[in-house]
Amino acid sequence: MFDIDISEPRRIVLVRFRGQLTEADFAELDKLAAARRGERAFDCIYGMRLTSLFLPE
Repeated sequence: MFDIDISEPRRIVLVRFRGQLTEADFAELDKLAAARRGERAFDCIYGMRLTSLFLPE
C-alpha cells in the first residue's frame, strides 16, 4: 500500500509506502505514471520507513 502527496507549485510527488510492498503496488505506480505521460515532469521522493520491522512489540 502507498499514499501519494503532490505539491503542484513545487512539482514534487511524495510516495509513502506502508506495510509489505507487493508487485501490485509497483504495477499501480506504473499505471499512474503512464496516465501522466507527456505532462511536465515532477521530482519524486519515495518514503520507505521500516522502523516497525525493528521495534520490539
